Amino acid sequence: MTLPVMGLHRPILTRALLLALTFMLSSPVYAQAVDALTTSAGNFKRDRSIAVLDRLHPEFDPQGINLGSFVLLPKVDVTARGTDNLYATDSDRRSDVAGVVDPSFKLNSNWSRNWVTLAGDAAITRYADHGSENVETYDVNGAGQYDIDSQSYVRGFVDYGRLAERRSDVGTPNNTVTPIRYNSLNAIGTAQWQSSRFKLVASGGVNQLRYSDNVTFAGAPASQGYRDRNSYRGTARGEYALTPDVSLLVQGTASFQRYTQNNQSAFNRNSDRQELLGGISMELTQLVRAEAGVGYIHLTYKQPGLQGFSGIGARAQVQFFPSQLTTVSLKASRTIEDSGLPTAPSYVRSLVALQVDHELLRNLILSGSAQYSNNDFNLQARQEHRPEFFARAIYTLDRHFSLTARYDHIESHAQPFGLGGKTFALNQLTLTLSARI
Repeated sequence: MTLPVMGLHRPILTRALLLALTFMLSSPVYAQAVDALTTSAGNFKRDRSIAVLDRLHPEFDPQGINLGSFVLLPKVDVTARGTDNLYATDSDRRSDVAGVVDPSFKLNSNWSRNWVTLAGDAAITRYADHGSENVETYDVNGAGQYDIDSQSYVRGFVDYGRLAERRSDVGTPNNTVTPIRYNSLNAIGTAQWQSSRFKLVASGGVNQLRYSDNVTFAGAPASQGYRDRNSYRGTARGEYALTPDVSLLVQGTASFQRYTQNNQSAFNRNSDRQELLGGISMELTQLVRAEAGVGYIHLTYKQPGLQGFSGIGARAQVQFFPSQLTTVSLKASRTIEDSGLPTAPSYVRSLVALQVDHELLRNLILSGSAQYSNNDFNLQARQEHRPEFFARAIYTLDRHFSLTARYDHIESHAQPFGLGGKTFALNQLTLTLSARI
């Protein structure tokens, strides 16, 4: 869906942009996310209603520190988190609580034309009883845009992080002593040209993942080098406006996965994939905003004789605005994702998600979400069904402090059992105090 990124004030612009860019390179829904980075104006503008989570609250928004042509926005999150299934297993469930300290900053330009932004964060997690789960992570990223004219531009983004996988993530081993650490490097460039009836967007990027070795609970080495890979993606998208509220779109994506240590796998997992979608983007009065595309996805492996995948690909995102205080979002997709597993390097993911956000008070936002995904692994006869739910309340005290309470429930059901899939259920409760300037 086209998001009004450039129509937002700078703090929200930066958050939306960086999340979208990270999303582009870390997920096969890359093509859809490309559009989230585009500036929509004229016949492509979709902003009659503003989603609850995107609405500005000038009386609560942090003002930051003015540094001339830049504004510095420092922030610190302090979180208490508890879970009833620390290792995300179906047996020997372990409960624990953890404290997390997460300082971060954003440095945004305040120029009238063009812009740059720099952001970074670090998180230190400490558990009360299971010190093996303690992790330290960090991430730093920068982005910039050069405006060719009011509707055309070129934009770039670079991100580097030292991160850790969650025990519940698809593809992460479930028998290692500590969570898997990895380094992630993302770089992407985007260009847009727009006229009164046409909008063209081209984007290309690279994602590099490097995993650290680990040890199993039995004391055996758990090498992770087989998961190291480079991903290259390119997307081209065109839109034609039939009316100011409706446009037709076509979008093509090509991506290439290259593993650095195929000698640790039973076969060459390098692959090429293509996706072609056609669809519609529209805004029906102030009540509904939607984008949907259906097409074809094709995956081939470099090793001769290895069966790839061909089939229907689809993406849809709909937002309902029953009132200015409530936003209902529905998402559905069918995509190919990377697992990095030596015997099942990719899987077809079918997903549907529903989220409701409600502004109960000017300073209190309630959210609830339900999501279901089915992961059908390629080259291996197994599936994982994953229902997930969360409920969240964000209470803003003033410009400087806010409280967030969140409950998550995650399940995974592997069929058949015993092929390396994950079967578990976990509950997690977090409470976060945020301090900002």
